[in-house]
Parts: sequence; structure tokens; C-alpha cells
Amino acid sequence: MGKLSEITLGRRELPARCLILGGVYVPSRAEVIAKQFDTWSEPRGEWVKHAYAKKGGKEYLICFNVYGAATTLELLHLLSDGRARSAFFVGSMGSGRLEIGTLVLPDRVVDRAGIVQLDDPSRPYVEPDPKSISKIERVLKAHDVPFVRGTTCSVPAVLHNLKPVKRFLASHRGILGVELELSTFHYFGPKLGLKTMGLLYVWDNPKHGIVSGPRTVWKVRLDTLGLATEIALAVL
Repeated sequence: MGKLSEITLGRRELPARCLILGGVYVPSRAEVIAKQFDTWSEPRGEWVKHAYAKKGGKEYLICFNVYGAATTLELLHLLSDGRARSAFFVGSMGSGRLEIGTLVLPDRVVDRAGIVQLDDPSRPYVEPDPKSISKIERVLKAHDVPFVRGTTCSVPAVLHNLKPVKRFLASHRGILGVELELSTFHYFGPKLGLKTMGLLYVWDNPKHGIVSGPRTVWKVRLDTLGLATEIALAVL
């Protein structure tokens, strides 16, 4: 144990707490995250970039550039190898009806990314630990932060704009939106001995695409990322 984490993340024994940032690494996002900590190391790594940070005497491993189910699964194995205990996933999502910057607490994640069903073909969705959901909900309410709780759907990371996926979402109006990683994260994390928690924020919708939007929209996105990180650290 610990050899893989030492090679990839620089330590044989990892901090107990890990914050995972979904999506592509961008320095401006890293700056938003760094502001939440007392100390912060320079992010390292080729694909999954990582940093070690401290706040209030607690140390955290921060992982960026976690994009898609396959990368998520590989990182979970590394965290387990390094004996991490808890992982909080903060990710962005697309929604057909929610406003940019809406915080979403998923309590059920439909698996259309596929890796979960490779392991268990009979499992169409994953439900996070109810205790973790309740704890995140309490922290959000204590901080007086508005949020939406409900079902999201994990979809393939490398095959965008799929008509079958669009038809599925159109026929399931109860799904709040789509992301790429959470079904894999919540399914395999506990199997590898990790306590998993997750919180999403709406990055794109029919009004504003993934890489579009005026400056005010980009500010909302980054401000919400900072807020979601603040909530994650309060939970961890």
C-alpha cells in the first residue's frame, strides 16, 4: 500500500481528507480554491494536478483535472492506496432549466457513463450515503445557502452531443442535469473504503454554453465554485 500514491501524488501516506475538483484544470479556478486555505502548495502533476493545503490545522489533498468516469475511478484507486478516508467531489453540471450558479445536491445519480454498469449491469443508478447527504444539507442550511436537491445523470465524457442521451433526458423530466463523474465516484469510492460526498453547481444551460457567456456569467461561475468549496471544507 502507498507505492502508487507515492509515485503519482508524491506521498505514500495521504491526508485523510481529499477535495476533488471535476472538469478541466484552469489556473483561475485553482486561484479560487487556494483562497479557501491558510497554506497551499504549487499544483503538480501532468494530467491530474494535485496540491497539498492546510486550513485550521487540517491537511487536505486537492486534485484538479478530474474529467470523466475513467479518470475518477483511477484517482479513487490512488486515494485508497494512500489510505485517504474521505473524498468530497465538487463538480460542474449542465442543466436544461436551472440558472447558472445554482448549487445542486444530488441524492440519486443515474449511470449513463457506463463504468458502474460494467461492474453491476443490474444497477441503473447510485444513491450516495444518506448520512453524508444529510450532513451536507445541514451545512448548506446553516450557511443560509440556497440549493436544489434531486437526481442528476452521469453521461460519457468522450462522446458529447449523443442523441440517445438527449432522448433519455427529455423523457425523464425529474433529472436536474448532467455531469460526468458522480455515479462512478459514489459507487466505487465506498467499495474502496472511502467516504464520498458530492456537490455540483450549474455551469451551463440553454442560455449559456460551456465556453460562452458574458463576464458577469463567468463571475457567477467562479463565485459559486468558491462557495461550493467553502461548503465542502465545512463538511470535511
